[in-house]
Amino acid sequence: MYLTAYIERLGTGTTDMMKFAKNANLPEPRFIQDDMFRTIVYRKQTEQVTPEVTPEVLKIIIAIEGNMSRDEIMKILGLRDEKHFREHYQQTGIEQGLIEMTIPDKPRSSKQKYRLTKKGLALKSKIK
Repeated sequence: MYLTAYIERLGTGTTDMMKFAKNANLPEPRFIQDDMFRTIVYRKQTEQVTPEVTPEVLKIIIAIEGNMSRDEIMKILGLRDEKHFREHYQQTGIEQGLIEMTIPDKPRSSKQKYRLTKKGLALKSKIK
């Protein structure tokens, strides 16, 4: 008697999949029968914030508040080696679209500062 609920549910997988897809505003699953039986189920697209964020880039994202110079960021992070900072923190963050220069036309300007992009701000809000 206790298996009654399970037995009544047997064979409802296909209709459940269609119902769940409709409730999620997705296209109905496709069922393809040729040499073999296949089912195609659609999922909602999710925005991927970052492909793979290194611990160094996470640190710089947490450190940056508004527009900051390289020296200000390095001081907050307790770093002294400019080459290491540039290669592992700054450039990686820029390449991933998380950090941007305030004067992109003059990357070597003494007045150059860095700020988080929208993508960087979104990531920062998720990790805080």
